[in-house]
Parts: sequence; C-alpha cells; structure tokens
Amino acid sequence: MAPKSTVRRSTTLMVPEILTRVLEFAIAKGEFDCNYIKLYHIFDDIEPSSDILENFLGDTLQTYLTVCKTWYEIITSTPALWATFSTVLRFPQPSHIAHMSSMLDMHFRRSKAVPFTLFFLTIMEGKNGVVNEPLSAALRMLERAFTQQGHRLETVYLVMSVSETSEDPTQLYDHDQIQRPAGFTVLPVDMPVLKSLDFHLTFPRSYLDRAFQVKLAPHTHLEYIHIYGEIEISVPNPSLVTATFPNLRNLSLRTQDTKSFSDAWAIVRGSPNIEVLHLDCQRHHSPLTAEFNSYFDVTSAPAFHSLPRLQSLDVTSGFAATSLDVLNRVSLPSLTSLKLGNFLFDNHSLTELATLLVHYPLESFMLEIGTIKDSSYEVAFEAVINSLISVKRLELIFTVLIVTNQKPFLEALTNILDQEGPSEAPTLPALQDLWFIFTVTETSDWHGTLRNIISIVSICRRKYPSEFSIHFLITPWSLEGIEIVEHSLLEDTNIRRCISKTFEVSVNGKCVECLETRNLT
Repeated sequence: MAPKSTVRRSTTLMVPEILTRVLEFAIAKGEFDCNYIKLYHIFDDIEPSSDILENFLGDTLQTYLTVCKTWYEIITSTPALWATFSTVLRFPQPSHIAHMSSMLDMHFRRSKAVPFTLFFLTIMEGKNGVVNEPLSAALRMLERAFTQQGHRLETVYLVMSVSETSEDPTQLYDHDQIQRPAGFTVLPVDMPVLKSLDFHLTFPRSYLDRAFQVKLAPHTHLEYIHIYGEIEISVPNPSLVTATFPNLRNLSLRTQDTKSFSDAWAIVRGSPNIEVLHLDCQRHHSPLTAEFNSYFDVTSAPAFHSLPRLQSLDVTSGFAATSLDVLNRVSLPSLTSLKLGNFLFDNHSLTELATLLVHYPLESFMLEIGTIKDSSYEVAFEAVINSLISVKRLELIFTVLIVTNQKPFLEALTNILDQEGPSEAPTLPALQDLWFIFTVTETSDWHGTLRNIISIVSICRRKYPSEFSIHFLITPWSLEGIEIVEHSLLEDTNIRRCISKTFEVSVNGKCVECLETRNLT
C-alpha cells in the first residue's frame, strides 16, 4: 500500500505545476503568440473589420478565477500568469477603458517583477471638433503604463485605429476650445528589458493635440522595432550613431515624416546585425525629390556600409533615386529577398538597377511599378530580368494609377521571356513562382490583357516543365467584372491545357483546373 500512497502523493503534488503550465499557455500566451505577429506583420494592411482580430480576443484571468478554490489559489500565486495583458476593444465607451485600466493595474501588481507583455488593440471613430473621451482615456492609461511600468515592459504591441466621421453641418463647434486627445513620448532607454516594440497607429491628420514620439537611444536588448503611422521617430546625434542597437534583428518603419525616415537610416547604421529591414516613406502630397533627399541623406553614410547579416530588404520611397541610393551605398552579401515599392520605371533607373542586382544572391524579388516615365523601356527592363539568375520567386505589381500601361508592359515581358535562342543564356533559369498583381479598369482593357496572360502562361509552360506556378491577383473595374475576369481565365482552354501536377495557375486564389480533369468529371 505504501508505494501506492507515494504515487498518489506525487501525482497530487504535480497537479498545481501541470495546471500552472496549462493556464500559462491557454491564458497568457493564447492561440497566437507574439512571434506570429512579428513573423507575418498581420497589422501592416489590416482592415478594422477583419476577422483576424478575433483571434486575439482571449478570456481574462477573471473567468478562470471562479472555477474552483484550487484554480483561484494557483492563479493568484503565480506571477507569470499575470505577465501578459491582452485586450481588443471595438468602438469602446469610456467605461470600457476605465475597466481595462483597472485590469491592467491588477496585472502589473500581481505579475510582480516578471517581464511584461502588453498587447492593446482598439478601433474607434471620431469627429473633428468633438471630444473623443474614450481615446483620451486610452492614451492616458497607456502613457501611465509606459512612464510608471516601463522598466517592466519586454514586449509591446500597440495598435490603435481612429476613423474620422463627418461633422454634423447643423452643429457649431468652437474648434479652438475643443480639447483634442494628446499623444505621448516613448523612451525605450527607460525600458531596459524591452525586446520588441510594435506601434501601429492610424489617426486622421492633425487629430491629436500632440503627436506621438519615439526617441530611440542606444539599447542593447532591442531585437524588433516596427513603427507604422503618424509617429515622429528620432535618435540623438544621428550622424554619430555607431553600433547602438547590437541585437536589433528586425526593423520596419512606415512613416510619412521625412525627418523620421532620415533618422531611420541612422538606426540602420547602428544595427550591424540586422536581418530584416523595411523602410517605407509615403508623403500625403507630391514632394520634391530634392526636398526628400535632403532629409533622407543616404549620402552621409560611408560608401559601401556593410550589413553582413541582412537577408530581406523592402524599400518604398516613391523615388527610384532614393531606393537605388540605398542599394548603392550598402554592401549586402547575404541579401536573398528584395522588394522595391512604388518604383519609377524609366530607362535610367532600370539600367542602374540591373547593374546592382547582379551582386546579390537573390531568391525573391518584388518590383512595384509606381510610375512609367519612358515609353520605350524594353531593353533596360530585359537587363533587369536577365540579372535575376538565381531568383525563384518574382512579383510584378502595378499600382492603380497606371492601368493604361499594363498592356505594353505585359507585351514587353512576353517578348523577353520568349526571345532566348540556342546561343543565349536562359531567362530566369531558377524561377519557380511568378506573381502578377494589377488592376483592370474596363472590359476593353481586359481583352488585351487576357491575350498577353495566355501568351505568358504558354511560354512559361514550355520553359518550366516542372514545379512551377503562376499567380494572378487582379482587381477588376466593378463587382460584375470579378466574374468576367475570373471566368475568362479559369475557363480558358489554352490555359487549362497547360495545367499539370507540376504546373499550376491561380486567379485570385482559385486554381485553374486541368482540361483533362474537367472532362473526366
């Protein structure tokens, strides 16, 4: 009987530990952990109504406290279970914010000295000229958390979206007397254990009385920085920055403030071990190149500044010159993924780009064509394509602003893919995935585009007989156009003849069926 009793006592002693582990995983971490957010950047282009937000709605610890006395004792005596605070608020009332504020204080108090994870997402509406009390209350709560508990924060995800509704024309507002919500300043230097900082803030312009600011000073623990929206970013003495962020691996800055974009370059220079870099600066108006480059002063960086660990680079500036300056002045021996957004498509830029691409071991390349300046660019574009000798994934994206230029572009690409002869080097010899993303404005445009798509599919089927896929993401001219676009591609006999077990074509996520397979059914 003694051994049996021993086993019983051992099992009893293990129950709190097991329960603690289960609760820590189920409550504190949830179904999706922070690494999921960091990896996929799910908030980059998220819609407030997206169902993905529901995945981050978790039960609070209050629910589990009432299960039984044992659960209550374990939860209240385990600081690690209180070291993560996660909440999602949709169009909250001031009372909701007050409740969340008291809950946050409880989490800080009961988690004691355990490094803290703060995840806060809220979606609100606001009227210009009307006090937004929920937003003001939320900002006061967050500012208090940063100033009073900043030394505890290890991971911060702050996502706030405010959409502005129209003013009531019958209501008179004294705009000078309205107290607008105020942003605050975040000082990571006062957060010694901080590893991840993710701010995604979208507010109407001039909605806040005081802007959000992030002042980045030397920090040895920061590994991940992602800042999106109307946020001012600054570093002290940017011209003197040297290895001030030695552990930074992932940096993503999307801002419309050119001064912040300039300081971003100083952060890059101070991050010798960075592996993923995303820089995006889009102005509300059409800026002058000279003005922009005076802020984004890549010329102040040493020639061939080295980022030996950088594997993924994504640059969107609205100016080919700025994107090319970055590539010209940085040595990137490990670069395998390159994305150039809103690229100026002209002969000079394409020629310079082609000479740069041959130096990188690229496996993935994305080119978003923002503006086509020259009418004849096939030779320069061919040089770019021929420089991608190791690329496995190629994405070509048209912005909605240049839909009239899609047909000649597709014709140029068709000619480039189809012109190689016996004595010529193969075009894109390592290619496995080809993506096209563009918009069609009307039926007449679509008929010409369709002919080029069929030609490209047929050429690729001949050039790449095994393990190849082509994906088309097409936005049509109307809701009715969706059916026309998808049906014309999904049912095209020439495209369906190309389909096999190793050759795939998809349209807006729908796979084209093999002609023989359809006939058998």
